[in-house]
Amino acid sequence: MKHPKQTLMALAALLGVTIISAFTILPATPRPSDPASEQSPKVQDQDYAIKKVPQVPYDQLLQAIASSYKGQVVLIDFWATWSGTCKDAMAQMEPLKSGIYSGAKYVYITSQTSPRNLWERMITSIKGDHYYLSTNQLQAIFKQIGTDSFPTYLVVGKDGVISEPFIGYSDDVTDALELELLRY
Repeated sequence: MKHPKQTLMALAALLGVTIISAFTILPATPRPSDPASEQSPKVQDQDYAIKKVPQVPYDQLLQAIASSYKGQVVLIDFWATWSGTCKDAMAQMEPLKSGIYSGAKYVYITSQTSPRNLWERMITSIKGDHYYLSTNQLQAIFKQIGTDSFPTYLVVGKDGVISEPFIGYSDDVTDALELELLRY
């Protein structure tokens, strides 16, 4: 099995596009010009909600999001609208939400790599809480958890402890997520 970056690069070559991957120096605090900082909260629907991104330094963003669900088991899904694997994984996990994963809170995080108008249309059918981050905010979280792959999952326990990342989507990842969720 190829590494996700190799697979992405091969796909880009087939499509005739170039992917430039670079990390930027991250500011210590959010800048008012970040689109994610300027978003206004939307009316919450019973199935999904667009959540306001916490206004904290980027290196504290993951913990700030996780702490807003204190006392709950949370499955965080980092995804992108353009990722076929992400969309397939969401479709396959949907029935599990009413089964073994029914007690968990679902949090979906994407960034400006996904066109906002497409993201807003897509999330209406994805039950859970949704965050739209700036590219720098997502890069800071990815740096913190040691990956830059989609999909990536984290489990946050009732005690607020954040799991190691589960990267990609396969039966092995699903089994590992299930075991992690069963701990709580």
